[in-house]
Amino acid sequence: MANAAVTSIIVVVFTLLNLWFVYLSFLPGQDFEAELAAINSRIRDSLSDTPSNAKETTGDAPAPSPSGSEKNDQATDTPEERSSNPPSSSGEKCDLSKGNWVPDSTPPLYTNETCKFIQPNQNCVKNGRPDLTYLNWRWKPDDCELPPLDPRDFLRRMTNKKMIFIGDSMARNHMQSLLCALAQVEEPHKLERPQIIFFEESDKEMRWGFDRHNFTLTHIWSPFLVKFSPGTSPSDPYRVFLDTPDDIWASKVLQYDVAVISTGYWYYRPSVYYNSSKVLGCNPCNAAGDGVTKVDQLEAYRLAYRSVLGYLLREFRGVTIARTVTVDHFEHGAWYTGGVCNRTVPYSPGSVRLPFMSSGMNRIQREEVERAKVAEVERGKVAGLANAGRFDVLDVTYSAFMRPDGHPNFFKTQEPGKPRRNDCLHWCLPGAVDTWNHFIYQKLLT
Repeated sequence: MANAAVTSIIVVVFTLLNLWFVYLSFLPGQDFEAELAAINSRIRDSLSDTPSNAKETTGDAPAPSPSGSEKNDQATDTPEERSSNPPSSSGEKCDLSKGNWVPDSTPPLYTNETCKFIQPNQNCVKNGRPDLTYLNWRWKPDDCELPPLDPRDFLRRMTNKKMIFIGDSMARNHMQSLLCALAQVEEPHKLERPQIIFFEESDKEMRWGFDRHNFTLTHIWSPFLVKFSPGTSPSDPYRVFLDTPDDIWASKVLQYDVAVISTGYWYYRPSVYYNSSKVLGCNPCNAAGDGVTKVDQLEAYRLAYRSVLGYLLREFRGVTIARTVTVDHFEHGAWYTGGVCNRTVPYSPGSVRLPFMSSGMNRIQREEVERAKVAEVERGKVAGLANAGRFDVLDVTYSAFMRPDGHPNFFKTQEPGKPRRNDCLHWCLPGAVDTWNHFIYQKLLT
């Protein structure tokens, strides 16, 4: 009997100790703070200003090599080794969209301590996210190495140029990722309302200047890319004019050298579609009135995308990069119904399948860009000009889909008076979204 009692006490003690250690593992304690401090130190060392008489070099410091049990068959090489590799082993253009996420201990280009421009809702570390494991992955294309973004070289290549991101809040998320990376080399300044460095609901345009490089970085909020107007009440459908580029960017884009366009999620919203100022159809049609034809959302999306690219082909002389749609990772609900995204590692290859709508939008984006490329070649032949290659696709759909661990989830700011909603759509900064700028950098290199 005594032995049984002693055994029961030991079991209880061990159980309590295990629970205590589990609790401690979810707190940003001393090890967490030490790890973050070490990352910040490596970032400052690697991106300190180059002396005026020195040649510009890459700003990334090599990651410490894993040792002992930390080594595995997916251990990575250093950024310098990756940068020196050609885009593909065959010398041909590499498909960056196909690959896998592999472990990598290289620190991010910035943290919440080295970049003050992170939107509060995406500042996951400051908002209490207890782990940093979502930062320890890099995208490895199947057929080549992907050089990491070198912010100093990027700014050098973009000197005397302007770059604009056009789209919804995901485009802003992407732009702010690039803003933070470049801010490690030169402190930018906001060109309008400089005292407000974060996005506010009234901000339809945000412009940042890098004076030493005469480089301008801009985001314009245009969720459909085409002209639209909301209904008079929240229950009314949007009016979306599929054949008319949004006025907010259509004339301003002509001042820029590079335009990164993107749209997606807003086409899930109840809408009435217009073409040539006439009602084309609706989806869903329960609030559109009688006699309005239902139009498939993907077909409406294609018509809008074709209109936007057609306008850019005719009017824009710069480079257009079409960033493909991303995928949210809500589980056990959605944005308004308590959905969460509490996974801590990427999906395993082959374990999940891309959702139908995201796959369809991605296919339309790629097809319409190819269509614009063909039209550009034909226009060049008529005008006696060589193909300038002004259209390209930034295909991030699959690589982003494989990162359910990269979102703020509930580590976000809470708006006073509003119900708490987890965010499984936007991306933590720094985080997986930074890879999209490695893609853009690769396109500049090639």
